[in-house]
Amino acid sequence: MAQQLEFFLLESTDYDEFCQAVQQRLNDGWLLHGNLFAFPDYVTGNKVDSVRYLQAFLKDITQRQKPGFVTSR
Repeated sequence: MAQQLEFFLLESTDYDEFCQAVQQRLNDGWLLHGNLFAFPDYVTGNKVDSVRYLQAFLKDITQRQKPGFVTSR
């Protein structure tokens, strides 16, 4: 059976909210996929007004058979 993966992209401009959401995803069994990206969202002159944070996650959703013996009649 082929492995089935679910993909989720988390995006936020609020750092504290982003950190809490990342922690919750990890607690829910998601795995980090790739690098964390942070880049200027709004810039005024030479000043960054807000930052956008992105993180991708993967989760294995393959149905697994329970280990054990199979008997036929």
